[in-house]
Amino acid sequence: AAPAAKAPSAPAQLVLRLGAMDADLLAYVRELFEDLQKVHHARFRVGVGSLLKASPYDAIRRGDVDVVAVRMSDMLDLSVDWLALAAVISREDPREALVTSAATVQTTLAGLPEGATVYTGSRLRTLQIKARHPHLQVDSGLTDFQKRLRLQGEGDFEACVASMAELSSVGLDEADSRVCPLEADEVMPCFGQGSVGLV
Repeated sequence: AAPAAKAPSAPAQLVLRLGAMDADLLAYVRELFEDLQKVHHARFRVGVGSLLKASPYDAIRRGDVDVVAVRMSDMLDLSVDWLALAAVISREDPREALVTSAATVQTTLAGLPEGATVYTGSRLRTLQIKARHPHLQVDSGLTDFQKRLRLQGEGDFEACVASMAELSSVGLDEADSRVCPLEADEVMPCFGQGSVGLV
């Protein structure tokens, strides 16, 4: 008797390797792809993900990752002929926001007391605030966003300015009395703020 025909094997499942420059962004994009996989029954699964320490473009070129999530405000040169911006995720609130302590009644930059220290973490924010509010001391030292919030809460400085998108990632929004959104005529956000690109 002829041997029984073998059932066709299921196609191999693609493992999608994601990368990002910071842990919050990596977790956000990984969850997004996992939701897409469930909704569309896509034949891929999302790998653990890589927290990139150097250029995301180098990681793609070496084949370490398939997709890199990049904040559009940090977008690097896309003139490389083998690289493409594949998609841009729906934009969050692009505005900047002032975050003060619970003890601070006034929640505008103009209303902060003479000599108050405002932490920005950004040269662009620093230049704008210094020009419009010379009564404030501005610290633009670069450090982790959540560390900025912790230091501000501990009283190291009176307020900090951060993007609404950053605040949203840690569960803060304008409903919180400590958060005061800043319109573009007070502090202009940088290009692409609130958007995430997939490269």
